[in-house]
Amino acid sequence: MEYAEPYLDTTPVEPRKAWIVSSGEYSDYGVEAIFTTREKAQAYCDAAKEIVSDVAVEEFELDPEPPVVAALTTVYMRKDGHVVNDYSRTQNAHDEGFRFYSETDGGYVVWKVKTDDRKRAIKVVNEKRAQLIACDAWGDDEATRKMLGVA
Repeated sequence: MEYAEPYLDTTPVEPRKAWIVSSGEYSDYGVEAIFTTREKAQAYCDAAKEIVSDVAVEEFELDPEPPVVAALTTVYMRKDGHVVNDYSRTQNAHDEGFRFYSETDGGYVVWKVKTDDRKRAIKVVNEKRAQLIACDAWGDDEATRKMLGVA
């Protein structure tokens, strides 16, 4: 007797998501309802705004992979290379890389480097700073993300 080969579907599965309608902030924050589609959540949110003004729809991935933790050093660096601030701590390794620009304190870039070595992190960010200036992307989040190939 012959047996059929078992069928193994190797099609990538899109992450499943849930949409949560929340209200409030800080200690007043609460989940009002959870939905399987953005449209249902938005309809509920629109109706709830008649009663509560600070409702919002939030999107969450169901059953996400656990975060990979690593030592990340965050460096705040001005265009001239001056380090405004830096610190190391254990964080989600997926947070590595360009974070944002700030116009505060003369303007600086915030970058996270996967290391707990302060000198190495500053060197990496300084090299990135030079690339951003050379590509005329300094201070422009969109141009920087495009140059780096990140969303």
